[in-house]
Amino acid sequence: MNLNIQRYGISGWVFLVQIALDVGIPLLATSLPIKHVSRMSIRDTLIEFGHHQFSRIKTGHASKC
Repeated sequence: MNLNIQRYGISGWVFLVQIALDVGIPLLATSLPIKHVSRMSIRDTLIEFGHHQFSRIKTGHASKC
């Protein structure tokens, strides 16, 4: 082989990119749902939660604890 490898180590920027992606991608994925829910009032949240619970009970898809 005509390949001359100067260094066998991993550069520091590789670790920084890995950490940035490991933190950034989950934050990006959860930012829209969190933004949506944080703009809802407590009353609207409780009404929406109650509506879903009532529809599950009505259709027979309620979880049994």
